[in-house]
This record gives sequence, C-alpha cells and structure tokens, in this order.
Amino acid sequence: MNRQVGRLRTWAAIGAASVLLAGCGGDDDAADDATDAPAPAETAAAGSATDPAHDVWTAELDDGSTLTVRLRAPIDDPAVAAFEEFRQTADGPDLVWIVGEVAVPAEVAEGTGSGRYLTFVTGDGDPMTDDPDDPTDGVTAAYFACSLLTDWLGTAPAEDVLAAYNDLYSGPCAGNPLSIRAASGTTTTYVLAHPAPLPQFDELLAGLITPLTPG
Repeated sequence: MNRQVGRLRTWAAIGAASVLLAGCGGDDDAADDATDAPAPAETAAAGSATDPAHDVWTAELDDGSTLTVRLRAPIDDPAVAAFEEFRQTADGPDLVWIVGEVAVPAEVAEGTGSGRYLTFVTGDGDPMTDDPDDPTDGVTAAYFACSLLTDWLGTAPAEDVLAAYNDLYSGPCAGNPLSIRAASGTTTTYVLAHPAPLPQFDELLAGLITPLTPG
C-alpha cells in the first residue's frame, strides 16, 4: 500500500487536483450548549477531527465546480456499502470512509481533478514535502477507494474475494482505479478511504493545495 500511496502523491504533485467526504449530529447536551459555542468557522481548526458537527466540508474548485466532502461516512451509506462489504470479504485494514460529491456547472465541459484525494494537515506539516510512509509528520491522506482495492487481494485471493473485487471494479469503480469522470451539468459521487482513525487536523485540503471549509 505504501508504494501505491507514493505513486498517487507523485501524480498529484505534478498536476492532479481535487477532491473529496459523513455523519452530522450530536447529543442533547451539545444542543443545550449550542448558544455558548463559537461559530463553526471559528472552531474548525481546533478539534474538527473529533467533532461530528464539522464532518461536512466544501470548496470551490478552479473550474467553478463545487466539492462537498462528508467525513466518517457510515458503512451503510449507499455510496460506501459495496466498498465496506469488499473490505470485510478481503479482510482489509480498518478504514474511515469519506464520500465526495463534485457538482460541475453546465458550462464546464468536464470537472477537473483525476487524482481523487484529501490531505489532512496538522501543525507545521507540509503536504509538498510529506513522506507518505511517515504518519507522524503532520500530514496524512485519504485516497480514492478504487485505487486501494488491489492492496487487499493478496498474492492468491480466494475465489469469493476475487469475485467481490471484480464486481466492485466493474461496478462502482467503472473500470478505473484512478478517477471518476465528473461530467458537465452533473453531480458525481465517489468514495475515499483513510486509515482509522482520522487524525486531529488543523487544515483539510482537496488534493495538495485547495482548502476546504466547514459547510
């Protein structure tokens, strides 16, 4: 998986851009304290990784498309369910699922950004010099889930694992492990994955440079 992560970061650094994802909620005590809490924009940088009220993030991409990201999507989310089923079948690693939606205006021929990933930045972490093999350097990433599937197959996958892989690859992944086509005038949904748990982050980026804000 580390080799693939390294390749994906290299592609991203030379031009891949943008993306990516759910649950919102809170308990009664949190609701009672809402009037005392700062506005989401003021609290996003501190504690956002652990506050489900900040699990929806948005950004406007360079081409005018709008990206909406939902962190911590539940395993029964319609976009996530098939990926989680395969993860369990293949005994894949524990993951946090993220769902991205990119809305492309009708006047845009096709949405930009074929390298679908998010970057979580903590403290002085630098996405441009990040070592993907070092999860403690202040930078971690969530990658396009379709690009990670082969890492779970092993060298001699069982028949049921291979069948589940083929179904997912030809279905939700549309035969492409690197990107989902974001067509003009449509909203396209895709799935990313981050090793569990999500880090405590100060900044969330689409790709390497486009900041997302709580939405």
